[in-house]
Amino acid sequence: MRQFETVTVHNIKAIKPGDELFGGQRWLELEGVHVGVLVDDGVYLVLGDRGLPVVDDDYKKPKEREPGQVVYMSEFR
Repeated sequence: MRQFETVTVHNIKAIKPGDELFGGQRWLELEGVHVGVLVDDGVYLVLGDRGLPVVDDDYKKPKEREPGQVVYMSEFR
C-alpha cells in the first residue's frame, strides 16, 4: 500500500469476500470511509490482515464552501 498514492473511498455499501459473485460467502455491509490506493487503471480498496477494508481514521470532512469557489483537492489529503 505504501508504494501507491492513497485516497479516501466513500459510499462503499458492501463487499463480498472471495471470487464468487453469486455463490459462496454473504455480502458484508460497510459504513464510513475507507482507505484506497490509486493504481494506473483504477482505485482499489485496501484490505487489512483479516480481509476487511481499512478505515480511514485520518479523514476529515471538508468545510462547506459557497458555490462557485475553486477547491484544491490536495487540501483534503
